Amino acid sequence: MEFEAAVTKKTTLQGGVSWVDAKYSSFPTAPADFVLPITTPNPDNGGFGGTHIAQHSASGNRMPFAPKFSANFSVNQDVPFENGTISLTAAVKYQSKVYFTPDNFYLQNGYALLSSSAKWRPSNGEWDVMVWGENLAGKGAYVLDSATGYGGFGVPVERGQSA
Repeated sequence: MEFEAAVTKKTTLQGGVSWVDAKYSSFPTAPADFVLPITTPNPDNGGFGGTHIAQHSASGNRMPFAPKFSANFSVNQDVPFENGTISLTAAVKYQSKVYFTPDNFYLQNGYALLSSSAKWRPSNGEWDVMVWGENLAGKGAYVLDSATGYGGFGVPVERGQSA
């Protein structure tokens, strides 16, 4: 479900919620990554240690990158001036726990991110200038997590990213 509402001529609200129950009904041969200690023989490369990919039943598991619940909300306020308009936006996004692999081994618990922006557009409207910040609360979260030959590997959400 999504919505957009013009509260006034200069103020708008936007938001949405999503609920998805994405599970495998049957996936008996799903790939599963196993990180082997350096002292364990690895059947994949003939050496020792590293990552071994095997088959594992993922039947009934949640699908990767499919949070059960997600929501977003933003408010935008236009502030007119004699020589242009400044648009101020604040937004929050939430997503519940998400798995990164079919075996549901690697996961990110639910988290919320806060962002904001300010855009100035001159009266002639031919161009604009914008500054923004994402993850302003500095929430530590991952957008990807998996196994490597050296152990776990994660790609974090940027902390306090701005431009």
